[in-house]
Amino acid sequence: MKSSRLLIAAVMSLSAASFAQQNCAYTFTWTKAPSFSFCVTSDGTIGMIQSPIGTNHLDATNPVEGFAWYISDNGGGTSAGSQIPGLGETNAGLPAFTEPKGAGTLPLIASWKDFGFKETISANPMERTITINFDIADCGPGCEWEGYFSRAANPELDGTKINSYGSSSWAGFAFLNHGLMLSMPETSPGCGGIDPAGASTSVYESCGGQPFTGTGAVYGDSFFSTEHTHHAAFTFTYRVF
Repeated sequence: MKSSRLLIAAVMSLSAASFAQQNCAYTFTWTKAPSFSFCVTSDGTIGMIQSPIGTNHLDATNPVEGFAWYISDNGGGTSAGSQIPGLGETNAGLPAFTEPKGAGTLPLIASWKDFGFKETISANPMERTITINFDIADCGPGCEWEGYFSRAANPELDGTKINSYGSSSWAGFAFLNHGLMLSMPETSPGCGGIDPAGASTSVYESCGGQPFTGTGAVYGDSFFSTEHTHHAAFTFTYRVF
């Protein structure tokens, strides 16, 4: 494996209509302050984050956001790939979407059955957060999977490519007038980091990074094993601050 650059009740309006920015299949908008909007692409990645509405924090024409995986099993098999359409990588293919609470509502669930991947997306507009719970199913009786899973984005705060970057043990963040943080829970085995080379199409396997100013990525990464749990689960949260 390579460690390369890989509602609260509120007055709100939600729309599952198509959006003008890249391939947005599902768009969710809350107009009550603090106004907040994001969309999900047909590839199951985040295609837009705005707060206030109209102020982009990802590239408006080619947003770079998504995930990468490296999985090995106890039979010697491996699977590696990434789902970052902004970098031309969609190895998982198109997911099937479901909206268990009705059309235009959250959570939004994306499933890649051939890979055993399931992604559940929810949001808290008052906190300007998007939470992504990602599950990898067990490979079956007598089989064990282990590996790494990463999620990354190239922020462009306030529509500007040059941002300042920093990290903590569980989060990577970029900031200008506004900030965008990608974090994993402090109680999880995951960690956070920043990458001046931008989002990687490979898993990271390590976290951190020295602060810098320029273009780059924020990311979360975690090791996992299905030996005892029979599945792997990760939680990633984007927060505008």
